[in-house]
Parts: sequence; C-alpha cells; structure tokens
Amino acid sequence: MNLLLRYALPFIVVGLVVGLVLRRVWGRSRLRLAIVLSLLPVPIHAVATWSSASRRADPGSMLLVFLIVMLLILGVVLWYGLRLVRVRPLWAAAMPVVATGLYLAIPYALMVLRLRQLSARLDVLPTLVLLGTITFLAAVLLSFAPRAPKLSLPNPGRWLRRR
Repeated sequence: MNLLLRYALPFIVVGLVVGLVLRRVWGRSRLRLAIVLSLLPVPIHAVATWSSASRRADPGSMLLVFLIVMLLILGVVLWYGLRLVRVRPLWAAAMPVVATGLYLAIPYALMVLRLRQLSARLDVLPTLVLLGTITFLAAVLLSFAPRAPKLSLPNPGRWLRRR
C-alpha cells in the first residue's frame, strides 16, 4: 500500500494543479472535451500491446478480438460519460478510470493469458505508464467537474403541521 501511495501521489498532486490551471484557461464547460481526451491513453496502450504481442508470438485471431473488445468498451464508456456530464459530473470525471479498469480486466487479461499459453510475456512498463497517466488525468478531470446542481427539496415541516 505504501508503494502504491508513493507511486500515485505525485500523479494526483500534479494532476490537480494542472486541472486547476486548465480550468482557468478553458473554463468548466470543457469537461466533455477533457473526458474525450482523457480516454486516449487506453487505445494507445492497446496499440502498443498489440504491437508487442504480434512481435513476440502469433496469437492469431485473439488480436482482432482484443481490439474489438477494447473499442467496444471505449465506445460504451465514452457514450455513458458524456451523458453523465450534466447530471453527475463527478461520475463523468471517473470514466477514464472505469474504462481503464474494464480494459485491463477483460481484453488485456485475456491477451496476457493467451500469450502465456504461447510462452510469451508482455512488458510491465507500458501498463505502469498507463496507470500513472490515467491517475493523472482523473485528477485533472476532478478539478474540471462542476458542482452538482442543488436540489431544492420542499420543507418537510410543512407536511407535518396540522391545519
């Protein structure tokens, strides 16, 4: 846990500072653009993984399945994240983390298992860079997320009083 905090804390602090600067420059209304841009590390990592896997072994049709599932996950998360911008901006800011988690849990894990069957291994460094980048971008998006709209609830005492 201590190693995880040492690794993630600089990304979070720098991400919050960069997010505050970008919010001043772009304004809070650019959350949609920031969400789209923050999802770019996932396909970049997927292309790097695809390239590395095709050099190390011939996993066959698994590469095509890997890319299709990754694009499907990104599409669904992007669509859902852009819908959440107005209603739940903090949930929308968490979409890069959700996309990365789903990507690492489903297509990437299946690719790693397939490559182990072929006696090939992937490097860990690109995945660590992906995790650091997503941590940084999630911190940037947190400062972009506007406050949730205040709900005006009726006074409950009005219903409790007898007339």
